[in-house]
Amino acid sequence: MTRPVPGSRFALAALVLCGTASAQQLVQQAGVIAGPTSGAASYNEGVLSFDCDNDGDIDILLPAGDGFSGAGTAALPTLDINTVIVSGNPVFVNEAATRLPAINLIAKEAMAIDIENDGDDDLFIPQSFNRPPKLYLNNGSGFFSDVSAARLPAGNFNSYSSSAGDFDNDGDLDITMAHSGGTSQNGTGGQLQLWQNDGAGFFSNVTASKLPVIGKTGQMNVMFLDIDSDFDLDIVLDGKSTPQHVYLNNGAGTYSVVTNLIPAGTASTYETDWADLDGDTDIDGFYVHLSGSNEGTARNNLIESGTLSFTGSTATMLGGNGFDDNEVAFMDYDNDGDYDLMVGSLSSGRERMYQNNGNFTFTAQNVFSAQTDSTLDLTIADYDNDGDFDVVTAQGESGNFTDRYYRNAGPADSRAPTVVARKVSSADSVAPFVVLSRVTDATLDDGQQWIDATVNWTVTPLVGAPVVGSAPMKYSGGSTYRGVIDSGPMNDYRATVAWSVTAVDPAGNSVTSSTQNFIGCGKELYGVGAGGANVLTLDATGSPRIGSTFSIDVAGGQPNASGIMLLGVARVSTPFAGGTLLTLPVSVIGVPVGPAGSASYPAPIPDDVSLVGATVQLQVILADPSQSEGAALSNGLELTICPK
Repeated sequence: MTRPVPGSRFALAALVLCGTASAQQLVQQAGVIAGPTSGAASYNEGVLSFDCDNDGDIDILLPAGDGFSGAGTAALPTLDINTVIVSGNPVFVNEAATRLPAINLIAKEAMAIDIENDGDDDLFIPQSFNRPPKLYLNNGSGFFSDVSAARLPAGNFNSYSSSAGDFDNDGDLDITMAHSGGTSQNGTGGQLQLWQNDGAGFFSNVTASKLPVIGKTGQMNVMFLDIDSDFDLDIVLDGKSTPQHVYLNNGAGTYSVVTNLIPAGTASTYETDWADLDGDTDIDGFYVHLSGSNEGTARNNLIESGTLSFTGSTATMLGGNGFDDNEVAFMDYDNDGDYDLMVGSLSSGRERMYQNNGNFTFTAQNVFSAQTDSTLDLTIADYDNDGDFDVVTAQGESGNFTDRYYRNAGPADSRAPTVVARKVSSADSVAPFVVLSRVTDATLDDGQQWIDATVNWTVTPLVGAPVVGSAPMKYSGGSTYRGVIDSGPMNDYRATVAWSVTAVDPAGNSVTSSTQNFIGCGKELYGVGAGGANVLTLDATGSPRIGSTFSIDVAGGQPNASGIMLLGVARVSTPFAGGTLLTLPVSVIGVPVGPAGSASYPAPIPDDVSLVGATVQLQVILADPSQSEGAALSNGLELTICPK
């Protein structure tokens, strides 16, 4: 993320960019960002926007990150609380001394994460240079307690980045954390970390069982994202060594590593960030830096070619390149529906915006006030609640470490979010049904965005009245939202589920997706009242879940009759033995009934996830002298195997 500042580049940057004509839309407002409690400027390599105190406006955390090649002086982070709007600007007051634990840190970034699903943002703060990460629990009003020792795996780490996401799709946020090893920025001997949340906000280290063992020198940025569009969370780990690593999720939360999928980058790759830059719904990348000191893109070819591959290029960047930059985030600055690139620069005379031209090229524009400073990070949010997005930058390494606030003087965001894809978590799910949706809006930064999403549903069971409802969806990382459909009592019958997603952004723009339908797992009776010899009743008790035992029930037969149960793979309707054959049998099991002409047969299902969604048809035939051909047939019973 960082490197020493070659001062002569400031003049070069101004010369290159001066020929690009565009209005300054992001105007610096001096003195808005409050400094540390001591009153002195602080070295900050990261900046976090989040609603600390749950009051509906956006606050700022600047984690103290002193030290370039090695550790500097530890300090208390700055926590700027957004208190009031005066003359169009937010007034931030540093309340770190009263709201944060009195612990001095060397932290390159911080992450807001609701670890126990209670609706407020807690803080995970990794430290660099062989120091332990911190986990601060929010009391709901923005006052934090240190729960690191009780809730985090023990150990010291050299970490510049972390990311939150529900990698195992169980409804809570887990953590991945970069760890280079050693005690310097170019540390070696470390291993990317994966920590699993137990649902109550306690984390266990599952690195050894979930991730392949592979080191990477100078790890900079790690991010959960769905790089292959299959709705599980993969991981991209970049840094100051080649190649860059992609960890692919197998769908069950175990990863394999691929080192030749995305462009290799250079020893100056300080960050990659990922978003849909061409509107085709797959995820593309932006590199700081791709080749030498040149920015570049990594275009995803999945939608166009059907194969997951990436094309790297610096030729997509027009109007200025080759600067010592440190950060990129995405914002639709011109309100035209695509992402533009907001670049935080350490060496140029101002931050840069690359305008998306719509053909996967990006042209540098002077939309920021000119400032000679050393930007190491930036963050985007609507701090003044006027409907557009402003920018805050964090400074370090050189200069006077003045963190800056840029007010957006452009038009308010008038575009609704986009629901770009949706799916059911399991192809044939069991109530309560889990659904996933990918939603995007006008900003995206390391997976952070400002959207509220709701899932809406109508569940129509084969037996019983429809159930209509809606519920908030939980952000689960990588622009993915997870919703749970509460179908009410299902009585083990299959149901048709119609669902949609409503997404609302901070400006109040709203969209509801088209409706999607699926069939939930369970049982369905068919061929009831088929006539003739179909006089038996066949049913099941319990849900057919893997790893469980349910029962198959038959009634209406002759006392102590013997017969067979047909197991099939397709429905049929064929005259047979004076009645109707309802399944195409591939296997037969002998079945007797008792004195009452009925019986229940246990049906254990192996604990094998590959069986989920499998369907089987059943029908019983019993000896029955009262029927014209001496046999009684049942209705059909179709079972779709459920997950646990």
